[in-house]
Formats: sequence, structure tokens, C-alpha cells
Amino acid sequence: MRPSLRASPLEGLGLTLALRNLAESAANRAGVVLRLELPTDLEKLAPDVEQCIFRVAQKSLENIVRHAEAQRIAARLYFSEGSVRNYVSSILSKLNIADHTQAAVLALRCGLVDSHE
Repeated sequence: MRPSLRASPLEGLGLTLALRNLAESAANRAGVVLRLELPTDLEKLAPDVEQCIFRVAQKSLENIVRHAEAQRIAARLYFSEGSVRNYVSSILSKLNIADHTQAAVLALRCGLVDSHE
């Protein structure tokens, strides 16, 4: 059995609260003021999408705290259907595959997902 790659803060909190806690923690560590705007419909996302959003936010905040000598952090999470489509198309193109079905087959072949899931 493969261990879960899901970020533990997502387990009991949901994405909205996990992102809020993550941002507040980063701001506190850096001693900066935080302004955070999150969409209201984050809880309707698939778990793998939540995971991706959380990890990107986590890495972004780490980079801000580590490298940006900032006094304030302003973060706004926004995504549209068009931006998601563009991002997925870019990934499919880089993998040299044409559609989601081929992506699923590739994931199975590479052992990224279990065929019994």
C-alpha cells in the first residue's frame, strides 16, 4: 500500500481553513501583515485539486518568507475554468499526450495510481 501524499492539514480542516492557517502561520513566522482573499467555493473541489492548490500555496508562502524581505503578504486565490483548461493542456502537451484518457493510462503505467482505486 502506497502512503497518502495528501497534506495532513487538509485532512480535518478542508482547503479553506487549511489555506488560512498556512498563510497566517507564514505571516506570523515572518512577522509581517497578512491580507488574504479566498474564494467561497473551495470546498467543492476534488481532493487531488485541493492537494495541488495547497502545495502551490505552501511553496509560494515559503518562498515569500525565505527570500522576499517583505513587510506585508497579500494573497488572493483565484482561478477560472479557462485558466485550469490552459494549465491542463500545457501539462498534456509536455507529456506528449492528447487527452485525459491517455493521461490516466500513463499514470497507471508509471505507478502513480493504483488500478484498484
